[in-house]
Amino acid sequence: MSKFLNMFYFLPSLQVLAENLTMVTEFLSLGFSSLGEIQLALFVVFLFLYLVILSGNITIISVIHLGQSLHTPKYFFLGILSTSETFYTFVILPKMLINLLSEARTIFFMCCAIQMFFFLGFAITNCLLLGVMGYDHYAAICHPRHYHILMSWQVCGKLAAVCGTGSFLASLTVVSLVFSLPFCNANKVNHYFCDISPVIRLAGTNT
Repeated sequence: MSKFLNMFYFLPSLQVLAENLTMVTEFLSLGFSSLGEIQLALFVVFLFLYLVILSGNITIISVIHLGQSLHTPKYFFLGILSTSETFYTFVILPKMLINLLSEARTIFFMCCAIQMFFFLGFAITNCLLLGVMGYDHYAAICHPRHYHILMSWQVCGKLAAVCGTGSFLASLTVVSLVFSLPFCNANKVNHYFCDISPVIRLAGTNT
């Protein structure tokens, strides 16, 4: 009987706790918000760097595409790396530039998950492509006679496909695990984009 009464008195406290816990629907990116007027100067610097990165990658992709002599495995992977790097920066920098000029630095819960998915996907793709490019150099130097067999266009296509598919599958797994955590009340991301570590710190459970 006493146990039943204890549960009866405990139920209202659980209801109050549930009411106080509000599920997060958007995150607030703190980023460079504490820097005040310096943010305008940072906007100019980062915009310049973004345009340099963008123009550099587009130039590399265009030169490789137009130059017949550059249609080799080495430059094939370099072109894919430049393409991946272009999308990688596109996922992060435009939103960061907008936040530098905006008072409202919010990003919806789902948009944060999408940003993390593409950020991780292209980041892992870049790392795997660098590994594949290292293997290409190894094959060219150590096995010159069999290089055209080891790095045929069919093999290059499969390696590129594995890099892209494997990267985004790994990214999907990580993002699914991160956003399956409960996010209640705390929504201030101490970063300029939705990176894994700052977002996990906001979870309302022991991670």
